[in-house]
Amino acid sequence: MPKSVPKYDRFGHNGPSGSPFGGFGGGGFNINLEDILGGDFFSSMFGGGGGRSNRRRGNDIRIIHTVSLLDIYNGSTEEIELELPTQCEACDGTGAEGGKTESCSACNGQGRVRMRQQVGPFVQDVVRECPTCNGTGQTSAASCEVCDGSGQTMKTTTLRFSVPAGAEEGTRLRMRGRGAPAPQGAGQQGDLFIEIEVEEHPWFERSGPDLIMSLPLGYTDLVLGTSITIEHLDGKDLTIKVPAGTTSGETLEIRKRGLPGQRSGGRGDVIVLVKLHMPKKVDKKTKKTLQEIRENLAPSDLIERIKKDAKDRRS
Repeated sequence: MPKSVPKYDRFGHNGPSGSPFGGFGGGGFNINLEDILGGDFFSSMFGGGGGRSNRRRGNDIRIIHTVSLLDIYNGSTEEIELELPTQCEACDGTGAEGGKTESCSACNGQGRVRMRQQVGPFVQDVVRECPTCNGTGQTSAASCEVCDGSGQTMKTTTLRFSVPAGAEEGTRLRMRGRGAPAPQGAGQQGDLFIEIEVEEHPWFERSGPDLIMSLPLGYTDLVLGTSITIEHLDGKDLTIKVPAGTTSGETLEIRKRGLPGQRSGGRGDVIVLVKLHMPKKVDKKTKKTLQEIRENLAPSDLIERIKKDAKDRRS
């Protein structure tokens, strides 16, 4: 049964991997030198010919797909079902009734019109998208009743794709030509981006290919040492051997049991942070036993220990 993903985001022509503000994007500014200096400014200055093509591209679409850490460990093949915009079959994406269009009289079918605009003390001829035909160069006498003139309808689509082993949170998979249709059916269809989100694991966190976890242990386990076995992602038990005399805050490394490394090709490590578990309540019998062995557990050279710890911190 495919997973249902009912929500998605639409992006402009640059897609989610680029700036939504065009070539000079960033900081909330949308700077188009052609609009400021005129549509033929660069072509006339450098001898180029012709204006910008009026064939436009459909919007890109981004969806967020959640997978488990186990899927990241092994890699997985995913199948999801969602509604995506598609070209209206009744009007061939034109938005016109019966698909019948005619050349726009306002721009003579060019999709762009020349306007005069004053910028400071200068007057420039500015070439802009024709507002009558929205840059398509075509108009219609009546709108398509099926799509209300948009040229697009929503259709349930099943997508199948592979999540590579070791993929990072936020990885975007690109499916070319699966985004929104071009406006009025004139142009290239956009792309579909699938952004990978990894759900939380009960005890593992990741740092690149390494898996990190904490291991709370009692004081006697730290003093005497112990061995702990837990389930692991590869289906085999993960055995954590804690040496005698381990202190709280030390880390233990279990080599080559982490996630696949996308760059290195090998596997990362499992890094275990050992912590001292402090019980909230101690019964009277245990408390009496602790009091009897207090002197044996406490450092006899406390001041020297304090100095050594300070020196270790500063080194």
